[in-house]
Amino acid sequence: MTTVETVPTTPVLPGPEPFNAAEWLVTRHARATPERTAITAIDLDGSVRTVTYGDLDAAVRAFAAALVAAGVRPEERLLLCMGDGPELVTASSSSA
Repeated sequence: MTTVETVPTTPVLPGPEPFNAAEWLVTRHARATPERTAITAIDLDGSVRTVTYGDLDAAVRAFAAALVAAGVRPEERLLLCMGDGPELVTASSSSA
């Protein structure tokens, strides 16, 4: 059985910054249930990797900080060339 959580469709956000739904959802879940599984990935060799919401939130923040440190500014385009998996979710959530 799959459990679906309803989320407000129009969150109240402070300030004029653009809204990033993925970041908002990850942060929301990381604060409420950091130990809960966010991503389950099966690698080509058959091994299974899981990432919790807390770990995903930390990875997203670290990758975003690395982008800023590298000089990437808001609204700049990025090319992400990588395989699928948790790293792709982290990178795309950090740069959205």
